[in-house]
Amino acid sequence: AALMRGGARLVGKAHMDELAFSVSGENAHYGTLDNPIAPGRTVGGSSSGSAVCVASGQADVALGTDTTGSVRVPAAHCGLYGLRPTHGALSANGVAPLAPSFDTVGWFARTPQALAAVGDVLLPPPEDHAGGTAAAYPPKVLLADDCLARYQADDERTTAAAHAAALAAATRLAGGNPEGVTRLSLGAKLLE
Repeated sequence: AALMRGGARLVGKAHMDELAFSVSGENAHYGTLDNPIAPGRTVGGSSSGSAVCVASGQADVALGTDTTGSVRVPAAHCGLYGLRPTHGALSANGVAPLAPSFDTVGWFARTPQALAAVGDVLLPPPEDHAGGTAAAYPPKVLLADDCLARYQADDERTTAAAHAAALAAATRLAGGNPEGVTRLSLGAKLLE
């Protein structure tokens, strides 16, 4: 309904794996769909029909459900963009549950622009702690020093360069603010 309010037009319902129980794209009752970009190869599933509709040009975008890869797998098999949003970011009202603590509604698109347009309509706007629009960078980035220390190259210069590159990437993610990077021992945190 949100997509239709945003200008989309409903074309129809698509074929899927029986009861969403597989990532193969096969349905014993209705047959197996052909992969439009790789004939003779699997589409992947369980949202296989949605992927085929988009990959074959019958629709610009299509919804699917993703519990353990049912949007991501067919998107990869059909050369599409596919998104599984954060669990709970979208309403699953009206979706037959398979594993409610994992189920999400996701979507397929042929272009990054179409993928983003659906996200603009379906995803809630990000908010910062003051209630406005979120900053472009997260408030802090966690860097697991004990995990990073496990990487050891054959020579010390390569190891030091890799560690420095990880710290530089974390700093960039924190908007260039070194204070936005929190260094921790992940093993100790997990034991807590």
